[in-house]
Amino acid sequence: MNIQNLRYLLEIAQRGSVTAAAKVLYLSQPRLSKILAETERKYGVAIFKRENNGLTPTEAGQKFLKIARDIVEEAEGKEKLLYLVDQANSARISATFLSFTCDVFLEYVRTWGEKDGFRFFYKETDPLAAIGDVFTGESELGVLHLHNGVLELARREVESRGLYMEKLSDTVPHLVVRVGHPLARLNRPIRAEDLYGQSFVIYPELDWLMPGGSSIHSSVERGMKNMDWSRIGKIIYVSSRGTFYDLLTQTDAVAVGAQAVNNQERVNQVMSLPFDPDFVAGFEGAMNGGVYVVYRPGQELSEAVDGFLQMLRQVQYE
Repeated sequence: MNIQNLRYLLEIAQRGSVTAAAKVLYLSQPRLSKILAETERKYGVAIFKRENNGLTPTEAGQKFLKIARDIVEEAEGKEKLLYLVDQANSARISATFLSFTCDVFLEYVRTWGEKDGFRFFYKETDPLAAIGDVFTGESELGVLHLHNGVLELARREVESRGLYMEKLSDTVPHLVVRVGHPLARLNRPIRAEDLYGQSFVIYPELDWLMPGGSSIHSSVERGMKNMDWSRIGKIIYVSSRGTFYDLLTQTDAVAVGAQAVNNQERVNQVMSLPFDPDFVAGFEGAMNGGVYVVYRPGQELSEAVDGFLQMLRQVQYE
């Protein structure tokens, strides 16, 4: 019995479509279809039937899915207990790729009291995975940067798992460049014409969030529609923050940031430049967003995680 495969089947039932479930689960549609077929073959049951409005469980499938849901819920409950065995001596946080959050975490680690045998777990991942980590108990706290284009999707996911999401602050787009970059010498807000000919380093958007057949691969490109992207130098898509900073500091590439990083010049040798207000006014929804935290309502956070959350709240509003 594969617990993860049972989770996949429950997602298909909820979405009514293998394709829709695959997008949410970050799986290819053929792989998810294969898992469904193999499970039906293994247990000798037709779980779904195809109707005009999508896939619906058969009578036997309804019984199968009820048992599957009970198994998954029991497994998840037991898994949470594993993470709580030594909660007093560990702190577990899942966060999206946001340098601002990591900067706050590093400062917190430096200032938090010494405790022999203490363990910090800081995991960088995508928003839905961070929400899932809080749900399963792998992390006590999720820190998410969400642009407005995915906010409702994340909110539905949080509510469906019985979690709580709190907004800490709005984020303001800005340009990130290396210290000493030619654009930093302009000594004025950045305009669209300043960016033409520049090369961009961008975190690509998750495939399931992008329109089918689109040649656009990131929320930055979708949001900055008042810029002619055919006039920029090149775009380098990366999924590692280490590579992101290497490209910024060792070349003249630029990036768009979601929130200024307090110690970025000292720690990462990069700096934030403000955009011209008229230029920012033309940005669309995918460029506007905020920082959110997700946690389990009614569950007392460990001392270390609660301390980090308090620092994050304070710094966000300064």
